[in-house]
Amino acid sequence: MKALAIAVCGIAALVLVAIVLLFGWPWSGRDVAPGVTPAVVRALRLGMSRAEIEAVIGSPLAVEVEPSGAELWLLSRPVERVWSFPSIVLRISAGALQDVYVEQKVFWGVDEEPLYSLTARGLFEAPAFANEHW
Repeated sequence: MKALAIAVCGIAALVLVAIVLLFGWPWSGRDVAPGVTPAVVRALRLGMSRAEIEAVIGSPLAVEVEPSGAELWLLSRPVERVWSFPSIVLRISAGALQDVYVEQKVFWGVDEEPLYSLTARGLFEAPAFANEHW
């Protein structure tokens, strides 16, 4: 019986090591632009110009352009091989801020939990957003 328990523990340890090697430490990580916090995100207002946005948050980590010409300012980057990480995106169209989206990507980025959004349709803020520490 003792040998069986040792064998089961050994197999469980090997499975855990395999998971960590394949997927990384499966908890959370972050790669967020310097100075970006929930308070800074809340300070953004629809209609702000690029210069006004940069005065509040600084430069984005990356910019993607949609086929419509709208810019997506990425204030965070995906973090490989972790269970969850933040995604912070600003959408700028015609030179003005149109949308703000903050999500917590989970299950290694396969799914997301909305934390905050500011759009023409209104404001959404999940209770967990106040506790975010990037």
